[in-house]
Amino acid sequence: MTKEKEPVIDNRNIRDSSRKDFRYPPVFPIVYYEGTEKWTAPYDLADRILCRELLGDYLPHFKYQMIKLHDYSNEELLSKGDEISLAMLINKIRYTEDMEAFSRLPREHITGHAGISVRRNGEAA
Repeated sequence: MTKEKEPVIDNRNIRDSSRKDFRYPPVFPIVYYEGTEKWTAPYDLADRILCRELLGDYLPHFKYQMIKLHDYSNEELLSKGDEISLAMLINKIRYTEDMEAFSRLPREHITGHAGISVRRNGEAA
């Protein structure tokens, strides 16, 4: 007889938060930055709190993972072959030249992302 797997994280049990052994599911904070300027804000929320010295041990530290769109070349994004990378590649389009470069990409590079169909100049996908 096979034992049914129990989920490690089960959001349905959030109502059980009054139980002593309750733990919140993990939170992985991410900032997705599309800008081209250098990111200058601190990576820890604690560094943005006024009079932080007064809080001592009670100062919440909330660090986030930065994903900078322009740290990835078009080739890197294409090689990943997933939907997120395709969305990132599309988000890099800002100018006419970017759109022209995108439209010159081999169709199989774009459609290879989870079966996404692409139309160009009114042609059928």
